[in-house]
Amino acid sequence: MVYYFFDEISELPHGTQARPAARLESQEFIRVGSSKVKKTDVRVVAATNVNLLERVQSGRFREDLYYG
Repeated sequence: MVYYFFDEISELPHGTQARPAARLESQEFIRVGSSKVKKTDVRVVAATNVNLLERVQSGRFREDLYYG
């Protein structure tokens, strides 16, 4: 199992938020330079000093990452 810590996750640009969301949902990834799909078991810990629910409601933070 791998743990990732995202500090100030709210500052991640909205377009970039799709990448970790997709990896968390599918639990799969492909390493750079490879063509083999790898399975993964990760846990994410994220921190921020803003109200993420407000950001979700205003469309500045992905709802699937908020509830993921």
